[in-house]
Amino acid sequence: METVLAKYDTIFDGKLGCYPHRKIKLEIPEDARPIQKRPYPIPYRQEHAFNKELGEMMNDGVLWRKHGGSE
Repeated sequence: METVLAKYDTIFDGKLGCYPHRKIKLEIPEDARPIQKRPYPIPYRQEHAFNKELGEMMNDGVLWRKHGGSE
């Protein structure tokens, strides 16, 4: 396993990357409506790790805050 990780160190560096090939197009019907469900609760013991990961994903541009509307 260490050999594979060392050989492909840029793939397994722990950072998110961009898909370097053709763009992907998702076709969504015009009448599609988002499904809203109650979020899963986060156990208190895991809250720090969750918030850290969430912050990293926001810094990497994977997630962002919704502006406007009700938050």
